[in-house]
Amino acid sequence: MAKVAKLPEADRVLAEGIHQVVMRAAPQLEPTTWYGMPAWAKDGRSLCFFQPASKFRARYAMFGFNDAARLDDGRMW
Repeated sequence: MAKVAKLPEADRVLAEGIHQVVMRAAPQLEPTTWYGMPAWAKDGRSLCFFQPASKFRARYAMFGFNDAARLDDGRMW
């Protein structure tokens, strides 16, 4: 959360909101960083991350998943 606190306001507000959603949905995940971006991990492996728009001078911020999240496993697909 220290990394989130340093973000510009627009990115910080989004990151704080995403943090709340992630912690509510998956309290077993631990906040961490992944390539300098806020991320959430399980067993030391980052599963999802928040990419601030300001980091790459992009128009939009992005919430993404790493392969370790294994989103394509299970019955949903």
